[in-house]
Amino acid sequence: MSKYKFDKNKKPLPGDDEISKYKDFGKLIHNYQRATKPLYHKPLYKQPKVFIFLVMIVLLALLIAHLSEKEKQQKPALQEQK
Repeated sequence: MSKYKFDKNKKPLPGDDEISKYKDFGKLIHNYQRATKPLYHKPLYKQPKVFIFLVMIVLLALLIAHLSEKEKQQKPALQEQK
């Protein structure tokens, strides 16, 4: 009795056209790089939506600083008038 068993009811091998359909190495490399790169591959300031959000935060901080400085200047003037 032999050690090897052969399955005679195997599916036939795919044809050359079907094999070539799956030989897209560009897509394989793309999927590999996408899977191995970190989640945030672009810096935050290079993403348009995040950049606009960061600019708005900076402008809001500048506005608050300007208004608080203006208020500090007006308080002594109001106390002198009273």
